[in-house]
Amino acid sequence: HVMRGVFFDRDQDESVSVEKLRVQRALQVIAVIDDRALELVDGSFFKKPVVLTYHSVSDGMTPISVTVDRFRQQMAFLKEIGADVLNLKEFLQNKKRGVLITFDDAFEDVLLNALPVLQERNLPAAVFINPSLLGKKAEFATLPKDRERDICSLSQLKQLEVGGVTIANHGYTHRQLSGLGEDEICSEFEQAGVFIKDNFT
Repeated sequence: HVMRGVFFDRDQDESVSVEKLRVQRALQVIAVIDDRALELVDGSFFKKPVVLTYHSVSDGMTPISVTVDRFRQQMAFLKEIGADVLNLKEFLQNKKRGVLITFDDAFEDVLLNALPVLQERNLPAAVFINPSLLGKKAEFATLPKDRERDICSLSQLKQLEVGGVTIANHGYTHRQLSGLGEDEICSEFEQAGVFIKDNFT
């Protein structure tokens, strides 16, 4: 889910045409943002709206977790290339290209680790919450390591909102929507929507 930067190999022949390099940007993902990549990548990559989806910003030990250092590098990359990072409302209304930073499930480490990085660079973001799970463990997660992760409480979500993060609807309980009927799906989002409207601006 996480866009870690789209670049090309260190051994890439620099004589390759710009167009070919742009194609390779869209196809190759590397884990480390390096100086050469930053020199070659510019805002032309973001020709269409881009959503960067994160979950946990912590230890990087599972597929849904990215380390704090890696997250910091990625946010620096966005600023370096002049990406137009928008809040949720702006992104939904924007008819041009833009970048939306999102976090699913409202892990506590988003407040502890991601928010300071976002604030350092004045970047907005959105956190998608399940109201019934606030203040609990992520028991819905697939891996044991992730099931140990804490989910933000209501007061912590309010801190995120004050810090420039939009609180958004991820369903009320985190049940798998593919196994629910239409009425149950509607209820999931209606209940979560009421909770968000009652508690956030």
